[in-house]
Amino acid sequence: MADLPSDLIDVLKLPDDPDIADLQPPQEILNDLRRALAGEDITQTAEQWIQTQRDLQAEAERQMQRLSAGGELDDPAKRGLPGWITQRWAIRLRMPWSRHLAEAVESAKSWM
Repeated sequence: MADLPSDLIDVLKLPDDPDIADLQPPQEILNDLRRALAGEDITQTAEQWIQTQRDLQAEAERQMQRLSAGGELDDPAKRGLPGWITQRWAIRLRMPWSRHLAEAVESAKSWM
């Protein structure tokens, strides 16, 4: 069995539901990872996807720090919420195993 990150295992155990699909890896990777969780060898494609996600997670964190540097999130009652917080990508930026994390990171990078 593959040594998968515990937070990824939690995502893999979620039901197949279109309402939560944004939280999960792409379907083909999801299938590979579920097979690995069940005891099969992890595919090279799935291993590579995990590494790519780890890199994206680090970049997502950097972008969140950059976007939050103005302190609006510390005291929104006083300063108001930043405009980026309402963007769809802002939510996805905090979904580490999302199939949309790369898009969210790129959108965050372009936000001034």
